[in-house]
Amino acid sequence: MADSFNDLFEDVEDKNPVTPTPTPPPVNSFSHLFHSELQKNNHDFIFCSECGQKIKSDSKFCRHCGAKVDDVYTSSNGSTSQNITDNKVGVPTEPVIEHKISSAKPIEVKIKSDSSVKKSTIADEIVANLKMIGIALIIWVVYIVGFMCYRSKDAAPLTETNSYYGESCYDPGVLSGSWEFSWEKHLATKISYISTKKNKYGISEFTPLSSSDYLYLSNLTPSRALEEAERQAKAKNITKEYFTQLTQEAKEEAKRDRDSFNDEISSIRKYAYKDELNSHMLWAAVISLSIMIIGRYLILACKWVSRNKSE
Repeated sequence: MADSFNDLFEDVEDKNPVTPTPTPPPVNSFSHLFHSELQKNNHDFIFCSECGQKIKSDSKFCRHCGAKVDDVYTSSNGSTSQNITDNKVGVPTEPVIEHKISSAKPIEVKIKSDSSVKKSTIADEIVANLKMIGIALIIWVVYIVGFMCYRSKDAAPLTETNSYYGESCYDPGVLSGSWEFSWEKHLATKISYISTKKNKYGISEFTPLSSSDYLYLSNLTPSRALEEAERQAKAKNITKEYFTQLTQEAKEEAKRDRDSFNDEISSIRKYAYKDELNSHMLWAAVISLSIMIIGRYLILACKWVSRNKSE
């Protein structure tokens, strides 16, 4: 009886064997991390398939690498949650995140430029040359203005009150004309021309002077010339009225000689100053521009050498 009873239970156990619960295969580390993190945060975050960084589940693009996230992971109540539930009871499967590059968002490539290297363009060269010419023009103007101020006294016209002959550097050393500024010498010369003889009308005749007489009168001082004129007037019986008339004519001739001499010297100063100014303007322009060109390219060469040494 007992044997049959035992046999009965053995038969039942043989007919209904207890099946053990299968052990699930090991879960992939990334999938397990993804599922646990998603459950922990109520499905508010997911992981990017490109960089693996945590982003919000409703993100369209990864905020770390910019990759587009597939719509299957944008909703926390969609297929992602269902897949996670299924993976709990079944064989866990690793979610596949598809990455698609959207043409709507262009990829920006930033290239870090070296500030020490500056590309030279035609516009930069034109601007640099204009600056160089401008500085050279300023130097030229400053020099010409300084030259004009320095030579202003030498270029001034000759007058009795303004300047005197020989004061300017433009005054010639030798003059071709003959001028007499002393009216006393003019008076002595005029009286010397008068002869003691008179014509039939009672008017005194004029006789030319010899070279020796003319040299004698020209070497007299103004006071000695006046004495000589008075002596000859007395010897030739020249009336006082006529002597006064000759004196007035002598003063006018002396003034004309003075004005003619001043005009001549002033003209010489003017043209000499003009010629020198034109010459200085030309050479100042050439020299100032040459200095700026040489200086500019010398500075560029020094910068280039310094940059290459530092590199």
